[in-house]
Amino acid sequence: MYASTAEENKDIDIAPDDASDKLNENKEDKMNYEAHTFDFTERSCRTGDFILNVEGTKLHVAKIILSLASPVFDRMFQSEFKESSSEELSLPGKNLEDVKEFLRCIYPNCLVQVSYDNALRLLPLVDEYQVLHLKSRCEHVLVENVNDETSVEELYQRLNEVDMYKLNDLPEKCITLALRKPHDVLIDAKRTCRPPSEDLVEIFEKVTFKMTEIQKQIELKNEELSREIEILRDDAELGKQVKESDASNIKLSEEYDVSMAYITAEIKKSKEVAFEENVKWKETHVVLMAPVAKQYSTSIEKEIWDVPIQISTSVRTETEYSRRIGCYIETCNWFHIKIKHSGKGHISCKVNARCDLVNRQPVGENISVSKKSYFNEGMREQCIDVKRINDINSVSAGFIRDGKIGVIVHLYMTEPNKG
Repeated sequence: MYASTAEENKDIDIAPDDASDKLNENKEDKMNYEAHTFDFTERSCRTGDFILNVEGTKLHVAKIILSLASPVFDRMFQSEFKESSSEELSLPGKNLEDVKEFLRCIYPNCLVQVSYDNALRLLPLVDEYQVLHLKSRCEHVLVENVNDETSVEELYQRLNEVDMYKLNDLPEKCITLALRKPHDVLIDAKRTCRPPSEDLVEIFEKVTFKMTEIQKQIELKNEELSREIEILRDDAELGKQVKESDASNIKLSEEYDVSMAYITAEIKKSKEVAFEENVKWKETHVVLMAPVAKQYSTSIEKEIWDVPIQISTSVRTETEYSRRIGCYIETCNWFHIKIKHSGKGHISCKVNARCDLVNRQPVGENISVSKKSYFNEGMREQCIDVKRINDINSVSAGFIRDGKIGVIVHLYMTEPNKG
């Protein structure tokens, strides 16, 4: 018989360590299953000498385990209380499955882990029977499981539980997460699930403070822009142009409107140009009112590092050869910006540029294009195709007013080596 068994198993190759690991995993799975399914309805040496009657079901428990876990049960079983001599205690109003889960969490042979699913069921019993170590575990699980994806209604509900069960760490996280939600969502959520009044007051006080700080930032940006406009007005060359014609006043007003729209959009969505560290940079910027017709262009000259730089706009036509008609045809027109070293001699330096087409609608988004490049002996100009004209050539798009586009060009340049 033994020879037959060996013959049947000779082709089975099981490593001793793998077999041992598999056996241990099976034992652990069995223990976990038994822990989660142990229901205390049968009396045995593993249950004990006392009965909890819940919803008509008798649960067999040990007084010593209840006493060690809960000071409330410990007092009940003292000699002056009737439970000390009784063999049974009814728990009216309690849910049978919740009580079983509570017992599984305090019984040494079970010790079921607290999870987000059972923490909310355990808290009422844990709080009533003052099982402090289990209470801290429940709160830890709740704190770990609320995040930016948690709805406002659920955050409000957690705050109600905080107030009911006197939790310490959960309220701060719930309030912090609530502050990241839109204001109208906070308002709507309190109609269906109202949190404790003091928490609600704290949330809306912080929301108000946050909105006030944003308003202050807008006002500071506007003040900064106003000072810059005043400096431009005092500039001798600009002052001369203002005196020469009313057209210059219109141009300055247009530039001011463009700058205001640009600053407002930048507060809503900031975009930065990347710089290399340990390199010294200087910055200048210009505001241009650029016509979008192909036959027109506009330009302005600025100095940076005492180097004259010409910044101009135009419409660049892109073509391709058509075999069918035997000539080049237009395929699209680009709003085009050229940055040119207009001085004598050669320079060598790095150049970063950011071009913003300013959307002057109240909720419009600017179009920003950045380019990293350089000037050297063979490279005196940089060209940037910002956007196809067809994408912006309508009043509804918000970029064109009176046939012109408001453009702000920021130019950053390292100190040049002059040749």
